[in-house]
Amino acid sequence: MRDCFMESAPKYREARCVGDSSDIWHGRWWRILLRLEANTVQIIRFLVIFAAIAANFVSQLQAAPRIESVDQPTVSVYFLDVGQGDAALVQTGDGKNLLIDAGPADSAPRLIARLSELGVTHLDAFVLTHPHADHIGGAMAVVKRFPAKAVLDPGYAHTSTVYAEFLEYIEKNGIAYRQPRKGLVVKLGVHAKFNVLAPEEPFLSGTRSDANSNSVVMMLHVGDVRVMLTGDAEADTERRILRGADTNTLDVDVLKVAHHGSAHSSTSAFLSYVKPEIAVISCSASNRYGHPAPEALHRLSATDAEIFVTAKHGDIVLHTDGKNYSIDTLSSQQRSVRPDVSTDLQANGASAPNAPAGPPAGSAALPSATDNSGTLDINVAAQEEFETLPGIGPAKARAIIQLRQSKGGFSSVDDLREVKGIGAKTFDQLRPLVRVGANLPADAQLIGAGVPVSQKVELVAATPAGSASGFGGIDINTATIDDLLSLPGIGPSKANAIVDYRTQIGGFTNVDQLAEVKGIGPKTLDTLRPLVHVGGQIVTRAVAVPLTTSPRIGEVGAGLIDLNTASEDLLCTLPGIGPAKARAILQYRSGVGRFDSVEQLTEVRGIGQKTLEQLRPLVSVGQSGK
Repeated sequence: MRDCFMESAPKYREARCVGDSSDIWHGRWWRILLRLEANTVQIIRFLVIFAAIAANFVSQLQAAPRIESVDQPTVSVYFLDVGQGDAALVQTGDGKNLLIDAGPADSAPRLIARLSELGVTHLDAFVLTHPHADHIGGAMAVVKRFPAKAVLDPGYAHTSTVYAEFLEYIEKNGIAYRQPRKGLVVKLGVHAKFNVLAPEEPFLSGTRSDANSNSVVMMLHVGDVRVMLTGDAEADTERRILRGADTNTLDVDVLKVAHHGSAHSSTSAFLSYVKPEIAVISCSASNRYGHPAPEALHRLSATDAEIFVTAKHGDIVLHTDGKNYSIDTLSSQQRSVRPDVSTDLQANGASAPNAPAGPPAGSAALPSATDNSGTLDINVAAQEEFETLPGIGPAKARAIIQLRQSKGGFSSVDDLREVKGIGAKTFDQLRPLVRVGANLPADAQLIGAGVPVSQKVELVAATPAGSASGFGGIDINTATIDDLLSLPGIGPSKANAIVDYRTQIGGFTNVDQLAEVKGIGPKTLDTLRPLVHVGGQIVTRAVAVPLTTSPRIGEVGAGLIDLNTASEDLLCTLPGIGPAKARAILQYRSGVGRFDSVEQLTEVRGIGQKTLEQLRPLVSVGQSGK
């Protein structure tokens, strides 16, 4: 008998047969066969792997969006050049229009003209990412020219007259209103879908800028093409999005860079997941904020994204059919360019086209503070428009408006010299940028004056004795972080310290209390004293006018806040109630089950009789309470 067995070898298997006279022959025969077998297995294995790689490569080519010409786009996104601000129009092939932000007030005529050129007659939806003037300044003019079916807004409380007037306008005109939150899906026609990534409740608080941090952030899906629209989201927003999302779904083709390319946004961690091929930055060529920041540009460059900036390229347009997409710019479209960019373009070898056209006849319902010269009419300009000027922050803008009202209108640009805080150097900067137009119209007396003209802005406490008279300067009881940052000697840490201290004590009773804030000494206080005051507790509520007419959870008839159902964010809109006291109210409510009377608020730690008297006309305990 033969005893045959297999033995392992490094490159092939070898058969040996023992007890046979033909051992040598059999050994050679098996070696030949086994070598052929081994080679065949390797060849087959190679072919299988190659076929799999090739199939995967082909599928990726078919699925991944490519940058190439799009002959028949189903969706176009226009990142519009509105100077130092944001505005983007999304148009679909089936005639739908969605506008995101409306830029600053002085760009409204240009924005209206551009929308008209693009065939816009109405807005199916109008999204305001947050209530800052460089995003909502042109909103009123836009909705008066292009009727909007629905307005989406984060509902973040903000002491802005422009914002309050806009909310009042959409409520009076029956425009549907909704406050988008993470998870909401908005469909635009048959081709476009928006997924809301932020904000979510509770709102972010204590950030560098809470209004920015609670911006509406959306992901636009058009087939396989994805565009992220970020408002002025900052690092805190980005961290929250990364924590709450499937990071595998965040990579995009096009990123509208947050906050005009600010150093406080577009963190490396966020960009490592977003991985944009195209990055679009909206800002002016000569802005006082230094946008886009070198740090942000460096981080974007590290992703190999191609960067476009409206200050250089003008309108930036994305066309897509859901599979491929193309990018066009102002220069390729040979469109007009803003005067403040023409010099920059000429320096780079480009020609400066003609000045932009004004709005079409009958399109502007509001008095325009700008003309074809690009100068600002100081007799009709609103506060937000003044703040676009170099060296003019909220305090000086309000001071200009107060002087204008006291004079009944400016007769000369030289009148600006009388404004407290405007010296010779600032005036020389302003002279070529402003003009005196018609006399101040009677119906414009309240434009930008800082006076609460909307029912949604309520003065619920008189100015305390000993405080600055009138409404001169910044009210330190209602100022936002951004307002405080406009003051001399106040940086982010001191601004946050002021807000924290204000929350802790339930509101300032006099300006001298600023000396109790960490980091503010006698010298800084003396600098601030003429620029600030302690006014009434002004409460701005973002009034919900949702698709149904029911009030928000936590609100009852007449806009009262129900202590038994209100969220922390809603409670924080009340005078003297910051996050700490709001949480204390919720903890107390959880412990006792419900409030039976408003007077029970005095049992909440930190709420005394004085605060109760402020709250009494603004809150309720529901129908079963008293």
